[in-house]
This record gives sequence, C-alpha cells and structure tokens, in this order.
Amino acid sequence: MKKLVLSLVGLLPATLSLQAQERLKHHEVAVGYGFLGTSEMIGIFSDVLATAITGGNYSKTDNKWSGNLIASYKFTPTNKLALGVTYAHTRNTATINIHDVPSGKSTTNYHTLAAEVQYNYVSREYFRLYSGIGAGITSYTEKYEPNTGGTEKNTAGHFNFQVSAIGIKFGNRIGAMAEAGFGYKGLLSAGLFVRM
Repeated sequence: MKKLVLSLVGLLPATLSLQAQERLKHHEVAVGYGFLGTSEMIGIFSDVLATAITGGNYSKTDNKWSGNLIASYKFTPTNKLALGVTYAHTRNTATINIHDVPSGKSTTNYHTLAAEVQYNYVSREYFRLYSGIGAGITSYTEKYEPNTGGTEKNTAGHFNFQVSAIGIKFGNRIGAMAEAGFGYKGLLSAGLFVRM
C-alpha cells in the first residue's frame, strides 16, 4: 500500500505537467486587413513596365486596389511556436487605354493560400510579441471587358511569401493584432483573433 501511495505521489508532478502543457495548446482563428502586399506591388510594376515597353500606347488608369483581406488559422503546440494556414484576397480594377483612348475595364482577383510558422519571443496570457514566415501560391484571374462588348479572361499563378518582422497580439480569448513585414499580407496589417 505504501508503494502504491508513493507511486501515485510520484506521478502527480508528471500529471500536472501534462495538464499544463494541454492548457498551452489552442486553436486561433483571425481576420484582418493589410496594405500594399506583393500582389499589388507586382501589379503596379507590371503596369509601369507594359506602359514603358509599348511607348505609352498601352496604359492602365483609374487603378483601384482593395487591399488585402486576410483570414487565418493557427495551432499552438507550445508557448513559443504556432503553425497554420492563411488565405489572402486582393482585388484590382482599372481602365485599359490604347493610344490614350479608354478601350475597356479590367478586374483582377488575387487569391493566396499559404502555410505559416510563427515564433513567439514573448508569450504571456494577454500579450505576445512574435515574428513569422509564410510561403504559398497566389492564383489570379484577370477579366477584361472591352467597350465593344464581350469578355476575355486570363488565369495564372505564382509563388508568394510573407516575412513578418514583428507582430504583436493583445488579448487572451479574443483580442487584436498588428504586424509589420513584407509579402502577401502587406507592409502593415491588423486584425482580430479568437482563441479556442
């Protein structure tokens, strides 16, 4: 009986340790908005290059970018590490000009799906300071509607990435976050999260 009691007492710290580790694990769902992502930068550069190559015979005007709408899911196996996936959407509308004459409208939708890793430098109950990286694919479809009627579509894709140099999260179960970095989320992004 004495051995059984000692064995149970010996198991108690291990059991408490496992319960503490279980509490560290959680799921996080977040939504946010970012400014000036890589899809927008590539689009702007492509437009400038096309205008230069054609000597100004082709150009886009009235360019409007939606910014980056972001949705993500993360799982945190430890206090320091989070793994997850992110979806980002960006939309561009513009007027296409041939020889400085408007010839139609262009609408391009960019969809990015990426895997991400987040490292928490500071991980407290109501505050986190972190950095992160992500890599994935951006698929985009450009729809051109000439003034003469009809519709033309072009679909393509490319590799995309995110390097979040610094990020902060405030809150426990529900909170706010902000990141500064470079990639599909944008140079600056912010949003809300819910942990379960």
